[in-house]
Amino acid sequence: MDWSDREQVLRAAKTILWATLGFVDQKLRSDREIVMAFVKKYGRELEFASEELRADKEIVMEAVKKDGTALEFASEELRADREVVMIAVKNNVWALQFASEELRADREVVMEAVNSGTTLRYASKELQADREVVMMAVKSNGWALEFASKELQADREVVMMAVKSNGWALQFASEELREDKELIAEAEKQKESERQKKVQRVKGKITLAGEKAKELEGLKDEKSEDIEYGNSR
Repeated sequence: MDWSDREQVLRAAKTILWATLGFVDQKLRSDREIVMAFVKKYGRELEFASEELRADKEIVMEAVKKDGTALEFASEELRADREVVMIAVKNNVWALQFASEELRADREVVMEAVNSGTTLRYASKELQADREVVMMAVKSNGWALEFASKELQADREVVMMAVKSNGWALQFASEELREDKELIAEAEKQKESERQKKVQRVKGKITLAGEKAKELEGLKDEKSEDIEYGNSR
């Protein structure tokens, strides 16, 4: 494979799964058709594109549609482009960390991202103090309480929502609320529920393993019988 031959590289980009733009000769990393072919396959191939093409909106849009975290390799200008960033976070909420400071303070963009909860860490301080944003985040993942403002860590309703999602989140509440008996009880209830779920998952895996073992044993017995039958003939 000649990674400096345009036709070979273009063919590889479209047909060879393991082919990466990182193997390609530098001069071809500025070739728009080649780069487009690679990012359509794996968004994070944008990392190896030329500086010029990492600032090409159409190429970057294709990359973040495939993998939102490809936003990491986009130009500074495109990481501040609301359309690009919104597509990126819709694809992968963790893309928020690569957005411009301005867009990490954009309420609509952040609301889209905090569906996974802990992405709240990448939101602006202002939005970490926004009650609606934080409530959405802790409902999704109680651990998000760690990144809420001090004021909201002392908000009983917010903390209750967090511990109902994850009992361990109580450690991030204000000192006063960490001593709240009702919150402590709710946190312990959630922890026990989670422990029971883990036990059931383990039991399920053990049962499945047992069934597989019996199946294999049955196949061995069948094979032994076939061998014995063959020998008897």
